[in-house]
Amino acid sequence: MRSPLHPARQPPLCAKVVRTRSAVAELGTIQDMRRRLNTYTAYSVGCGVVWLAILANTRRKDNFNKVVLGFLGWVSGWTSATIARYLYPPPKPRRARR
Repeated sequence: MRSPLHPARQPPLCAKVVRTRSAVAELGTIQDMRRRLNTYTAYSVGCGVVWLAILANTRRKDNFNKVVLGFLGWVSGWTSATIARYLYPPPKPRRARR
């Protein structure tokens, strides 16, 4: 097999994919992790960590008040989205057009 970037050279051995049980198990673990991290809870925790870092690094009092105001606006939007996500039913599936 020739390398597409360098037709005269053979690709290194590490470039070949070898499927083993451990590789398949590793792939399953990665998919499980993506499924677990692709949630609203993970998003909320991540946003909380970022806001904590922003608030902790704001030194001046006048800047801190502006950042807190922005944080409270974000919390307001996050709260309304969370309420809508839990209280309102998901949309019904559409019928296919004929």
